[in-house]
Amino acid sequence: MAELRQVPGGRETPQGELQPEVVEDKVPRSPVTEEPQGDESNSSEAKLSPVEEEELDPRIQEELEHLNQASEEINQVELQLDEARTTYRRILQESARKLNTQGSHLGSCIEKARPYYEARRLAKEAQQETQKAALRYERAVSMHNAAREMVFVAEQGVMADKNRLDPTWQEMLNHATCKAQL
Repeated sequence: MAELRQVPGGRETPQGELQPEVVEDKVPRSPVTEEPQGDESNSSEAKLSPVEEEELDPRIQEELEHLNQASEEINQVELQLDEARTTYRRILQESARKLNTQGSHLGSCIEKARPYYEARRLAKEAQQETQKAALRYERAVSMHNAAREMVFVAEQGVMADKNRLDPTWQEMLNHATCKAQL
């Protein structure tokens, strides 16, 4: 039997035989961080199975579930939209057909009544404009009366102090007179 001898590093090697020093890491290595050795069998070991991927990051699976649910909801809403559009088109066509039928039965009556309804619409617009003008007139009259009252008060203030003409009263009188003349 070969004689074992101690080499630096504490391992024992038989005489005449060299063995590489085995270094064991205290930190476990992840299969993802290992680089493939260039041979096909090792690269398949580095890839994770679908079960391991789910265990590593369940957030991705959860987000995919949310995405699937949202897609299903979108599809359902699109189907409802298509149904609603189909119903709308059907009702629109039906209504147009009924209007055309009634229009053909009452054609001359509609043409005779059209000026009346047009005149009613114009009368309503004129009434609204008249009401707006009446409000503007009332505001203008009230502003004019307030300005006339200010002129009267300013004149009384100027007349009260006959010996001295106060510039404040003069300014107020000029301002009130301008407003009253508008």
